[in-house]
This record gives sequence, structure tokens and C-alpha cells, in this order.
Amino acid sequence: GIKFSHACVSIKAANIGTRNATYSRIYKYPIKLYDSQYIMVYSDFDKAEGTRSVWLAHSKNARIWTQPKTPLVGAVMRGANDLYGPSPLLWKERNYQPPTVAGNFLYALREDGLILIADISKGFKFLGKNDMGERVIASPVPINGKILIRGKRI
Repeated sequence: GIKFSHACVSIKAANIGTRNATYSRIYKYPIKLYDSQYIMVYSDFDKAEGTRSVWLAHSKNARIWTQPKTPLVGAVMRGANDLYGPSPLLWKERNYQPPTVAGNFLYALREDGLILIADISKGFKFLGKNDMGERVIASPVPINGKILIRGKRI
């Protein structure tokens, strides 16, 4: 993972006309369009829509962040009142948790319990999928060589 120490305030709700911006997650994920190396996915209250949505900020150095004024995933876009974190992400009519990388593997979980696994050691190679048989409500957590997955039945 990426280890950060607190140096200053990273994002401000006032910068984009929202209120109560809260940090969610930072990823090293270059985006050529913005010439950035890092992304931050966070939750904020969209005053124009009257809902809490998921927002994206990007940075070249993980210190100075640019905050686009449009949510990455708006609650209204999803037909919901509020979205509090970087999940769910909608793709092809399915909700996914943010992917997790552990070692050389990427794990992407769908809300219905389907887990997609890829080897990313030399590019991207899809390895397969596994059905957990229950709804998955959080991103997987890598710890001590294992992956912890929180399902609906805890």
C-alpha cells in the first residue's frame, strides 16, 4: 500500500461548492488526461442535488489535489438519496466494490457476491471468478496473506 503522513488538508468542500468532504481512499492510479499519478475517491454532500455523492480528486504528487466540480458517481445518477463511500460503483448495470490489490492479484467484488480475480504481475490476466453465495457489502481487506471478505451474513 501507499504510506502517507499528514502534512496538510488535502481537499476542501468549499473548493467545489459542496459541504463536508470526507476522505475515503487514495490509489496510485495514473490518469494521462490529467497528467496525474494518484486518485482520491471521497464522499461529499452535493448542495445542488441535496444528496451525498462520490467524488474523484487527482494529483501528480499526492500533496496538491485537483477536485473536479462534478461527482464521479452521483446519488441521483444511481436513483438513490445518498452514497457515502467509494462503493458501489456502477458498471454494466451491476454494483462493484472498489478493486483491491494484494500481492500480484486484483480482486473485484460485485454486490451480488461474485468475485473476479486477475493476475496483474505482468500486465492483466483474468484468472476466474467465484460466487460467494451471498451479498458482499464491503471491499476485501488483505491481511497476513489472506483476503477478508465481509458478506451480508457476517
